[in-house]
Amino acid sequence: AVPIGVFSAIWQDSYLDYVLRSFAVALIAIPSFWLGLIAIVFDYLWDDPLVNLQILWVPTLIPGLSQLPGGRTG
Repeated sequence: AVPIGVFSAIWQDSYLDYVLRSFAVALIAIPSFWLGLIAIVFDYLWDDPLVNLQILWVPTLIPGLSQLPGGRTG
């Protein structure tokens, strides 16, 4: 946070300032458990994307089916 604040103070109201502030606010707004989960999934997919996507389609499909009309809510 300190380096982002220093750069934002030096280049105040510049394109870099807006980008850095937006990045900092986004990191504050994203829950840490969600960010960690996304990092794990991207790391998992990075090894062999096509094979790993074939493995992940069923766990992804199950929560999606519950959101269909007539499906379980909540």
